[in-house]
Amino acid sequence: MIIDTLKHAACYHHLSMDIKMGLDYLAQADITEMEPGRYDIKGDDLYVMIQDCQPKSPENGVWEAHRKYIDIQYVAVGPEMMGYAPIEGLEVTRPYVEEKDCFFLDGKGDFFTVQAGMFAVFFPHDAHMPGLRAAVEGDIRKAVVKVRC
Repeated sequence: MIIDTLKHAACYHHLSMDIKMGLDYLAQADITEMEPGRYDIKGDDLYVMIQDCQPKSPENGVWEAHRKYIDIQYVAVGPEMMGYAPIEGLEVTRPYVEEKDCFFLDGKGDFFTVQAGMFAVFFPHDAHMPGLRAAVEGDIRKAVVKVRC
């Protein structure tokens, strides 16, 4: 897992060309002006989903993980609290569904706040719980870049 600001995105360009392209997209796009939905950058290999979310309490959150994609979760309007836990320490509650590239887990993890202008990168071994209410009330506008592994 990585958490940082777009100001430091170049530090992660070496991870893969698609991660670089995804971070560059976030730096250039005006996420606040885009309509919610999917935008292809490189077809199914690299795309972004613009989302408006009403944050929920951690008690109502769900741990999720993916196998085919890395998530770059960028908060444009926030803040948003997120959870992180290694999948090895959690119990699978809903098995993997290939069409959705997602499975759900239960257990304990750590929580952190992602301010507007920050991103978190979750790899397939990282369970995450996005969309949680931070100390400041308000809706969330975010972009989730999906990078095929």
